[in-house]
Amino acid sequence: MKTERMLLVVLVLGMLSSTALATTTSFQYGTNGYFGAEDSSISKASGKTEYNYGAGSVNYVQADHTNPFKVTMVKFKDIFGAGAGQVPAGQTIASATLSMFMYNDLIPSGMNKGVNVYPILGNINFGNTDGPAAVGEVSFHQRAQAQTDWAGGTNNGPVAGLDYDTTGLAQSALFTNNAPLPSIWLDIDITNIVADWYDGSIANEGVFLMGTTGQEAIGFINDALYASPNWIGKVPILEVEYVPEPMTMSLLALGGVALIRRRRA
Repeated sequence: MKTERMLLVVLVLGMLSSTALATTTSFQYGTNGYFGAEDSSISKASGKTEYNYGAGSVNYVQADHTNPFKVTMVKFKDIFGAGAGQVPAGQTIASATLSMFMYNDLIPSGMNKGVNVYPILGNINFGNTDGPAAVGEVSFHQRAQAQTDWAGGTNNGPVAGLDYDTTGLAQSALFTNNAPLPSIWLDIDITNIVADWYDGSIANEGVFLMGTTGQEAIGFINDALYASPNWIGKVPILEVEYVPEPMTMSLLALGGVALIRRRRA
């Protein structure tokens, strides 16, 4: 009887250990049969506001106090579900990291720079063009070219709080730019965004990546180039770590108790 109680305690503690139960899965276009990623960028550059870069080999990020203002979009579809490699139901999102490969910087300055990540509100057609946007594709001029303006009826890029959720801002990813900048992976913590997608607080429509604006007084410029899904092996990666919710772990523990009792009988 004493031995059985000790086994029960060990079992319950093991079931309640998030470390022991943590599972990590990753999503990258072209890896392990996953092809659910999309990306694109839009630009406020003169003559380029109606362009879509969904088929381009690179994406651009440049702070909104600069000219041109450049925004990147990334989306990972079908990341939740019962399929192989997906995050199943009954879990808690422990962490989520968006990794972008930064291979160059157009304006090296040796200054710290940053990228903010915001969840997109509402569906956007990321497009498949590398030039003038086709009807319905996103551009800086319109949310859907020749069809729909950005929120509030503007034609000047996505609107904070309407086209993207500012309350869901991920932790800003900061890096030091020392010329010449080596090719590096920039890891951005987006745990809160993925958790909101998972519990349904916000639909998974992807994210906007924008340059930070806090250092414009000293000439801060963020104009980093990122690899897109056209570059297999260097394309964006979403890594999600999850653990069973407390109720799920309790049910697992109860199942273990029942097993012990069954063996005793």
